[in-house]
Amino acid sequence: MKQNKIEFANSLRGIAALMVMLAHLYGVFWIDRATVAMLTFSPALPTSAATPWYISLLWKVPDFSWGLLGVGIFFLVSGFVIPFSLTSLSAGKFLLGRAFRLMPTYAAGFSLTLLGAYLSTCYFSSTWDYQPHEVLVHYVPGLRDIVGTRGFDAAIWTLEIEVKFYLVCALAIAWFRRQSKLVFFLPIVLGVLAFACSFWLRSFNTGEGTLHRLMLVAIFNCQYIIFMFVGVTVNYLYQGALRDGPAYVLIACLLFLFAVVWAAGPYAWSFAQLWNYALAVPIFLLAFVFPQYLRSSRLLDFLAAISYPLYVSHAVFGFFVLRWLIDHGVRPSLSLLFVSVLSIFMAWVIHRTVEEPTHSFGRRVAKN
Repeated sequence: MKQNKIEFANSLRGIAALMVMLAHLYGVFWIDRATVAMLTFSPALPTSAATPWYISLLWKVPDFSWGLLGVGIFFLVSGFVIPFSLTSLSAGKFLLGRAFRLMPTYAAGFSLTLLGAYLSTCYFSSTWDYQPHEVLVHYVPGLRDIVGTRGFDAAIWTLEIEVKFYLVCALAIAWFRRQSKLVFFLPIVLGVLAFACSFWLRSFNTGEGTLHRLMLVAIFNCQYIIFMFVGVTVNYLYQGALRDGPAYVLIACLLFLFAVVWAAGPYAWSFAQLWNYALAVPIFLLAFVFPQYLRSSRLLDFLAAISYPLYVSHAVFGFFVLRWLIDHGVRPSLSLLFVSVLSIFMAWVIHRTVEEPTHSFGRRVAKN
């Protein structure tokens, strides 16, 4: 049973990656044509390119996003699995292992993103306006938001939050090793920091400058790291460090803090998106309580294996290929099928050629 409870998180990761791909290729490409045009340096998809009838069925519910639901599940899975790594490694070795886990695969996926954008500029005879420093800073997730360059990759914002979460966990590694409940003071500290920054911005907001930008970065990251501690709570419940009643009360408190930080801060304009993350919690808990329904299987294991490379590689490259196919008269449904299969295949290639060897090497380096 315990092994099944670990497997459920692995299976959820693969399902979440499919949700994000679905959101981009079957949603954003058709619904937010201006954003796609900006990311691919192309004219907006003309209105003559009719949206397939089934696209609207996927987006019937107001403010619902398959992508945000998938991201929410990703965050919860990270919060659940990361404490396992903290029990046997020093803070430095943990961060080194995470760097090998995160950066090489993202670099491969981001390179595919750049290739899609470049091919689009060639096809549409448009101007490439990314500066070299903007490109380079993307190759180190966690720096772009601090440096303050624009983001032109669909995955980088979540990886920036992941990196900050790793740093927070590394700072509290002694507590995690003892399975101390003191770790749950961390989201309180992050909440206080977010409220202080929000108060400063409301009271002394100049609307510009490095301090202003860094406070926005702090609020944004604190908000989602608080949410990730829901996954940490489930980890403590799994390991017996928390009992059922206190664990579920703590989850409710963390969700409340997450919502209050969001509503009180400068990102309140997007507060309607909250329920996507709130929905991810019962899905995650149901999978945790009934892991037998997400046992390891050939399909789920495959999706889990390619989940990270699929997440970081499919969006911009997929947008360009979709647009190219439609411009050449290929039916939208057939184009979507082709790009979906292509995205999964490219993710598998990155998994086998980059993710597997670098992750294995990183684990060996961290242990030794």
